[in-house]
Amino acid sequence: MSGASELLEVPEDLRLLQAEVCELKMNCCALAVVPEWLGVLLHLKVLSLDGSYNNAGEPHNSSLSVLSASLGVLHALKTLTLQNFKALKALPESIARLTSLETLHIGFCPALRELPAMNAMPALRSLTLYGCVSKLPACLGGWGLQHLALGVCHQLENLPASLSRLTSLETLLIKNCSTLQELPATSAKTHLTSLTLHGSALKELPCFGGMTALRHLTLGNLDELTRLPLSMRNFSGLCTLELCGCRGITELPSIGSLLSLETLHINICALRELPASIAVFTALHTLELASFPRLRALPTSIGALTALTKLTLCDCALTDVPSSIKSLTKLRTLALHVPAAARQDIRVFRTLAHALPALRLLQHLDLCGLGEDNVLALGRSLKAWPLPSLDFDNSIWLTPAYPPMGMQLQRCRQALALPPDAASWDNTAILLYWRVQQHKVAAFASGLHARLGAASRVSLLNDTVLVLIADEVLGGWSLLKLWHRERRARKGEAVSSSSM
Repeated sequence: MSGASELLEVPEDLRLLQAEVCELKMNCCALAVVPEWLGVLLHLKVLSLDGSYNNAGEPHNSSLSVLSASLGVLHALKTLTLQNFKALKALPESIARLTSLETLHIGFCPALRELPAMNAMPALRSLTLYGCVSKLPACLGGWGLQHLALGVCHQLENLPASLSRLTSLETLLIKNCSTLQELPATSAKTHLTSLTLHGSALKELPCFGGMTALRHLTLGNLDELTRLPLSMRNFSGLCTLELCGCRGITELPSIGSLLSLETLHINICALRELPASIAVFTALHTLELASFPRLRALPTSIGALTALTKLTLCDCALTDVPSSIKSLTKLRTLALHVPAAARQDIRVFRTLAHALPALRLLQHLDLCGLGEDNVLALGRSLKAWPLPSLDFDNSIWLTPAYPPMGMQLQRCRQALALPPDAASWDNTAILLYWRVQQHKVAAFASGLHARLGAASRVSLLNDTVLVLIADEVLGGWSLLKLWHRERRARKGEAVSSSSM
């Protein structure tokens, strides 16, 4: 019945199938009443009622305000989903008798402020509450929950202390609960493996001493948070750490014990530096740093991350990268985006050019913010490794498959065009400038040839054509236009000769 979006009432003919119906899902934006006779579906295991939503993304159903107490006799029910009911104010008390219920999902029912006293729910393992409730029942701690997700609960200011007794909990997600100010502390050992805290008013995090099983930690948009708990050093099994939008955090605590860390992602934070102790992350394979207006340098110890396969540095105020980056010989992907304010300092790309010959496994290179003087150094370095793809964002963009040459070349900007002050140059200065530009184009073409080689049809092209391609890509001194002009002129001479 999932297609019955204009359902006004539940078809009573379902009673004739009471011994067969095990799953009932209804899209019912106009449903006003859940009938009492629904309780005869004693074999029902899955019940999903979806009031749908309008074009503004708001709950569409504003008619259904109560649910029948007969829900409590559905003793075989394992999954109950209720979502997008604007007027639903309460769940029946009888829901506490659903002793087989394993999953309860309630989404975007803004009038529902709290759950009934459900007491013992022996089978309940997963609870999801989105866009509803202003408080959770105190009996929550007596359930054997393994997964708890709370989202868009804007009136939820605190969580019951009993939450600390959920020692079987494996996944805890709290997202966009904007008024939530604190979490209950716990020292008991838990089975929690994934913790996500995003978009709340938390000013500090409690001691996480008992979370020794934690594998994934995500902290996002916690504007009031100014520090991370020292108990993080106990997360010896942590594999993923993500910090996003935590603008109040200016330094990382001692996290040298996170020897199992594989992914570190820090975005939109006020960190001034990365600790030198990052060198102990010998299992790290992904490091992503983005939007760091205060980060001007990387520690030289970054060269110790020899397992690293992906390194992303975007919109950081880096003036240079340490030469030890050449030790990252397992890198497959490297992205370096320099913000406009820092592009006058070109050391970062020159250091990178010196390191490229050692990065022989590199498969994708993404550079943004290249200046004219970077092209020559990078062009020479292209000879060192056979990349299948190369992406110089805002400078050069190469992607496969452009018949008949086996590659597509798009000019994103004229990196080698005459500078604005060239209007006052004499002929000698202009000639000297073009000679330098020609040297850059030739270096790029030569590197391109060595990089693609037999892996592409570019190997069939001679050096002259390669220089023409490079000139078109780099937007230089229009040698390609001159070449076409000469071809047209030669054809014109040939036509004139034949007509004679």
